[in-house]
Amino acid sequence: MKKWIVISFFIIVAFLITAYAFLQGSKVISKSVVINTTRSSLYRLLLNEQSIAKWWPGTIDSTATGNQFLLHNRSYKIIDNNLTLLPVTITYGNEIIHSTLYLLQADPDNVRLEWTATIPSTSNPIKKVSNYFDSKEISDDMDNIFSKIKTYFSEEKNIYGLSIAHQLIVDSTFVFTQKISPVYPSTDFIYGLIARLRTYSKKYNVAETNYPILNISLLDSTNYLVKVALPVNKSVPSGTDIESKRMPVNVNILMAEVKGGPHTAEKAFEQLRLYISDHHAHIPGLPFFSLVTDRSKESDTTKWITRIYFPVRQ
Repeated sequence: MKKWIVISFFIIVAFLITAYAFLQGSKVISKSVVINTTRSSLYRLLLNEQSIAKWWPGTIDSTATGNQFLLHNRSYKIIDNNLTLLPVTITYGNEIIHSTLYLLQADPDNVRLEWTATIPSTSNPIKKVSNYFDSKEISDDMDNIFSKIKTYFSEEKNIYGLSIAHQLIVDSTFVFTQKISPVYPSTDFIYGLIARLRTYSKKYNVAETNYPILNISLLDSTNYLVKVALPVNKSVPSGTDIESKRMPVNVNILMAEVKGGPHTAEKAFEQLRLYISDHHAHIPGLPFFSLVTDRSKESDTTKWITRIYFPVRQ
């Protein structure tokens, strides 16, 4: 028995000596991944706890002061810094590891994430061995997290909440009118303007070629400018407050379709604007709603279908 104790002792000593000899210095962990998205969108959502909750591979402790993102007995916290660099603290037991997440725009449509963490050196051979296994586990965590990030953020709908289609403008001729409303325009107000356009179009035997379109803008603290148009098959003479408008065809346009009331449509409108900003595009024309559902005949707003259009130019 004593012989085996002695042998075991020398094995442990030999192991610690080996660890001390071969596990010298700090341990640097480095990971990278390329994601099909923009840097600004990724930066914004990596700091959004609601977004993180949708892809985080571990659990979230929402009872702590500030949500803690937990994975394999380690806590990860992303700290806001700037668009290209985000510090990430990794905490486990009494240990705190400081790491850095770099956001590098590889090209207009892809971001390269680089994550580096350093396990500090120690002269304690037992601690050296512990650090070695800790670094392996943290490395596995980083691989797991990057895999989830890539899968989630490569889907455009997960970023903007919309399926965004790239199209070309096909309607070129419109009858148009506008009017100021002292409050946010009601359905009756909007469809009153549409009815006037339809009555005017019938005088000239003009047919509608698509759904009515709408743009609402805030003029000041109370007044809204409401613009309404009907796509038609030919031009008509302009009237007192009704105009014939033409739009160039084959212009790039973004389209997203949503189902719900005015709040849902407005939210989608702002998300499309955010998409354009993230992709550094320009809006050369007037964005608008296309009223697929006749809101004057359907009172249930949850059934309303609206298409949002933004003309764009890089």
